[in-house]
Amino acid sequence: MAGHLARFKPNLTIGELTRKQVADYRHYTQREGVADSTFRNHVKWLREAFRTAGLNPPKWLAYQAPELHPLALTANEFRRLVQHAFTPSERPLADERDVFVLQTLLLLRDSDMRRLRPGYVREMGVLLGQPPVLVASMPQKKRASRLCCPFASWPLTSGAPTLGACPW
Repeated sequence: MAGHLARFKPNLTIGELTRKQVADYRHYTQREGVADSTFRNHVKWLREAFRTAGLNPPKWLAYQAPELHPLALTANEFRRLVQHAFTPSERPLADERDVFVLQTLLLLRDSDMRRLRPGYVREMGVLLGQPPVLVASMPQKKRASRLCCPFASWPLTSGAPTLGACPW
């Protein structure tokens, strides 16, 4: 935080800080790509700097980060993403898409995806009379059982996934 502030206005003292300077500093941090939540921490640091200097922080020295709601893909958007044909030069983007699709199909968070290992994927007979399918079975930290999710084409069809406890 101090590094950003020093680059913004070298030798600024806490007693010289004005509302306009904080607004200008906010614009500076936005241009630098600083996240809203990080800027909120900068404001907390400035308020604490006032207190450390024996000064009351001004009431205007506050920042409420906007509450953002994540956007979800529709089923049609997801199908289009899955079916999109990338060019050979777009291979890194296609790889990212593939990881995202796998993560979505397995209903795993990013942190869980990093824990996924080849040994968690097995063939299993899911439906009687049907050939076995590949199933991802991963131990769950909060549950004694393992969660199973079959690799299938359900997002590309009108079907739905079958999730349940694994027999192993």
